[in-house]
Amino acid sequence: MKHDLCLRADAEADLIAALPMLRGIGEDGAAVWRPGAPGWALLVIGPMVRADAVVDDEGAVLTPAEMDTRCHANLLLDDERCPDATTILVAAAPLTIDVPREKRRVVWS
Repeated sequence: MKHDLCLRADAEADLIAALPMLRGIGEDGAAVWRPGAPGWALLVIGPMVRADAVVDDEGAVLTPAEMDTRCHANLLLDDERCPDATTILVAAAPLTIDVPREKRRVVWS
């Protein structure tokens, strides 16, 4: 079964603590998010714009953008192809939010 999850944590550190199995080591030796592996794909979005800024004709901001500063991510998980699917689903459950497909900013093709 394929799971298309929208995740939200108060901070990226909370996402990291919940899903360390989706992390790896970058070329510089620092810990990084892995974009995917067999059976899963991850897109860490970070903060999101809830309402766009309003600007005048010269580009001056009349009303600043409204931001949701929490850390957002999208996780596509195929439990038939991912051997760690159950572990990942359990770890992601507290961070999973229900976002109707038509309101999503990111949709997997």
